[in-house]
Amino acid sequence: MSQFCPPEHFETTQMVAEPFQLRDAQQLFDNLLSDSRVTEYISHATHTAIEQTKLYIRLTSIAWNYGHAYIWALKDRELEQIVGLLEMRPTLPRIEFGLLTSQKPGMKRFRPAIEIFIKALRWASRQDGVYRMQVTCDPKGKSASFVERLGFVYEAYLTNWEARPARNPPVGDMLMFSMLHPFAQLTKLFEDESSATQSSATELILNNNVSKNIVTPEAIAPIAKDVLETEIFPSHSKFQPVTSGNSKTL
Repeated sequence: MSQFCPPEHFETTQMVAEPFQLRDAQQLFDNLLSDSRVTEYISHATHTAIEQTKLYIRLTSIAWNYGHAYIWALKDRELEQIVGLLEMRPTLPRIEFGLLTSQKPGMKRFRPAIEIFIKALRWASRQDGVYRMQVTCDPKGKSASFVERLGFVYEAYLTNWEARPARNPPVGDMLMFSMLHPFAQLTKLFEDESSATQSSATELILNNNVSKNIVTPEAIAPIAKDVLETEIFPSHSKFQPVTSGNSKTL
């Protein structure tokens, strides 16, 4: 039995995160997975048919039930639309996170997505057996400065690390960032449960100056061989039955 059971829901005043359902397929297709501006930075090809998205949702459900990865739809309360997704992939003592937001006009909700992400980070940092939280970011994307502002520390430039079907050649480099136990980087702002303080923390993250410690492959030593390969999205290839997450809402 797995002792790592994330809540099925994270909530803020503007957004709710919950497991994908098949009824979400059209919104997920329209707002995220059929958009090449989004899929350019992930390891899946751009969806061209709704059936691909339905299959993806079925696979996320399998991944959740087997404890391989937990993926939430990010739904904007006002729009009543899916505007992003959040992933938590546990391989204790580490957890990898992924965050994806819509680039569609009228659907961009980055600040509310950050608030949900902070809630997930705070929850994970309090769990027994978690000693490392990590993210990987595409060097061509905009996520690197954001995760540094959250408190993640840059570790390595990973060359030819992940598939990029939307590119030619279909491969991409990644930047590895981590946060280590006791997760001192999660400031008191993040420990406050109030929505008002959470919003203040989000503004601080967005306005804070980012450090300039990210370097190019030419400037660093070869990457350590024991770094475990991870993906922003699950491969759904290695399943071990465990209990699913509980229904608690955070």
